[in-house]
Amino acid sequence: MLVKTINRNNQIINLFNKPIMGTEKVKMGDKVYYMMVDRLTKVSRHSNNDSNVYHKNCMNCGIRKSVNYFYTNNGNNDGYNGRCKSCSDSIHSKYKNQ
Repeated sequence: MLVKTINRNNQIINLFNKPIMGTEKVKMGDKVYYMMVDRLTKVSRHSNNDSNVYHKNCMNCGIRKSVNYFYTNNGNNDGYNGRCKSCSDSIHSKYKNQ
């Protein structure tokens, strides 16, 4: 699913070959990709939990990331959301702008 990763300034641009929730359709040449931008800055708005998990796969984009890139959620067994912060933020912003 993940085709290409581009590092630019303070962000990572992930290009996928299939649509994923929260992605933006981008045409490059004669090919169509679905783009998601991920911030490199770590946001620590939520409290730390006592989980032994250090890395996790996002259930939306499928990329393995550090748990610093996931919001905390005490309802889950590992203490983190299933979607990474970039997927969650892009999905919420799409719904907010409708």
